[in-house]
Order: sequence, then C-alpha cells, then structure tokens
Amino acid sequence: MKSARHRFLVTSILIGLLLALSMSSPADEIRCSPELRPTGSNMPSAVVWSDDFNDGDMDGWETWEYFGGDVNFTVVDGIVYSGGDGINMASHDSNVAYGTWSFDILIGGYQLSGVNFINDATGMGYGLRFCIESHNGIGQSSIQLIKDYPEVLLAHRVMNPSGWNNITVTRDNTGYFCVYDDENLIIEAVENSITTSVDVLFVFEESADCGFDNVVVSDTVDMDKAPPRFLQEPTDQTIQFGETFYYKLNASDYTGIDTWAIVDWSSGVSDTSTFAISSNGLITNLVDLEIGVYDLEVTVTDTLDNSRSVTFSLSVEAAGPAFDSTMLVVAGGGIAVIVIVLVMFLKKRS
Repeated sequence: MKSARHRFLVTSILIGLLLALSMSSPADEIRCSPELRPTGSNMPSAVVWSDDFNDGDMDGWETWEYFGGDVNFTVVDGIVYSGGDGINMASHDSNVAYGTWSFDILIGGYQLSGVNFINDATGMGYGLRFCIESHNGIGQSSIQLIKDYPEVLLAHRVMNPSGWNNITVTRDNTGYFCVYDDENLIIEAVENSITTSVDVLFVFEESADCGFDNVVVSDTVDMDKAPPRFLQEPTDQTIQFGETFYYKLNASDYTGIDTWAIVDWSSGVSDTSTFAISSNGLITNLVDLEIGVYDLEVTVTDTLDNSRSVTFSLSVEAAGPAFDSTMLVVAGGGIAVIVIVLVMFLKKRS
C-alpha cells in the first residue's frame, strides 16, 4: 500500500481525467526527440542525483500501478516508456526542495500526465500537469504548475504539450518558481508553504505514447533566463505641486540586480532628463515638476542581461484651492455690520 501523498496526487489527476474525456480533436504528431536535456546552463550545478536510463533499467525507482494491476514501464534505448491500460507511477527518493529539476517527458494520446517534483512527508507537494484539453478550469491544452493536496492552480501556460518536451523547473529560497519548456520561460509563480521533500513522482494515465528520460535534480538554481521580479508591483502615485518625488521600488533576482533605468513618456517620446533612479531603485525628480500627469516606465536588469519593465503614472496636483480676496472682503464686511449693530444695541440699552 502506497503512502497517502501518492494517493492524493493520483486522485487529483483522476479528477482531471474526467474533464479530459470530452476531447474530440486528435493529439499532435509526436516529436520523437529523446535527447532534449540542455548541454549547458547559466551557472555551475550541484547535482544531487540523476538518471539517464542508459543502463537499461530503473534501479533506484519504485514503480506500481495505482489500481493494483500490473505496472507497465519499459526501458528502450535509454528511454522509459509507459504503456498499458492502467495508471503507471514511478517515484525516486529526493530531498531537494529548492534547486533545479530537469527532465525530458513524452506526452501523447488523450491523457493528463503529472510530475510532482517536490513531495513532503505529509502528502503535500508541487508539480506540473501536462493537460490535453481542459483541466483546472483552463479550457485549452496547457502546462500547469500546481500545489496539492487539494490541488491548487498556481500558474499555467496555454499550449499543447503533446510530444517530447524538455522541462526545467527552478525554485530559489524565496519560493520563486520558474518553469522552462525547451529552455523558454513559460511559467512564473511564488509559493513557499512547502519547504521539504522526500521524493519525485511521475504519473502517466493509460497510454502507450508517454515516457520520460534524463532526470537531473540539483540543489542549486542552474538556469536563470527569468528577468528580475518586482517584490511589489509599482502603483500610480500622486504628489502636490512643489513637492519632491520620492518612490522606492524593490526587485529581486537570483543572480543579482545589475541596473535600473527610468523613462518619461509624457510627451510621446523618450525623456530621461526629468527623473532619475538609483542603483537600489529609488526614483527622484531631477527638475521642478509642472502640474500634470507623467507616464513613467522603469526597467530593471539582472547580471545576465534579463530585464523586466513596468509602467505607472505620477500625477502632480495643485497644492490647494486658489486664494480669493473677495471672500475676505465679504467676510470683513459681515463682521463690521455685526459690530455696528452690537454697538447701537448697547447704546440704546444705556
């Protein structure tokens, strides 16, 4: 009998299968490309474990069929294929909760396949779902980053995952996930409630067109093609006329922040003479600001030349209502009338 976390994972996948049964269009032609794992990376890796299956076996893996039938994994030419009409599962001990997970995966047929790359001892984990047609409310084929159990959709990319895909997932110590497909960044998310892992788990529903290969797990972030992320998204700002503008932006990146830049587009052309931004993200004005709205674009770039830009507006408003001297005259006249009436009243009384 397998542990609760494995039953939880498959239960969530089975729910997804019910949504996938209504499909009517055939899967894309399989891209037979078993050697997809990148040969290079941005930084040196600290590999904890790996398996390319070139020895022709699955030593170190525990395999079973979810409903208790015969498991159907075969290793052919250094590739693990899943076949038969059951739900095949394969797990490998893995204590990495922050780092890099890389693998090649073959998706075929009308199925929902899953890989939980982090599973803790309580049954909670993070994983990817390779969805043909709808799942988790996404009405199209997609790759989805999920947290389970119960399954929570963290982020997704609408795309058809049919065929071979090289997948790389990174997670830094802030809980920031990046998912790459064939080295292209497709998903970003932040989630940090699960901090430990006991294994990696592959699950394939019934299909002869699924498989995986070249599994590499390291405890370092080995790929960084993601731009810096803003810890708080910039929001529109307002100051009074005559005030100095100060606005601090915060961004984070695994390899570090290299540069900040700011451009004012208020006139319709790029203007860098009105505002400045420091090396730690503090924005100030270089000249006295006129009343009006300034359209600002900030770009932050990491040490690998990955950049992200955001836009927001700065409104400079008048300090208060204009002074009207007639109001003083009216007010003064009213006071004078009151004083005269009071004096006349006192004289009459005396």
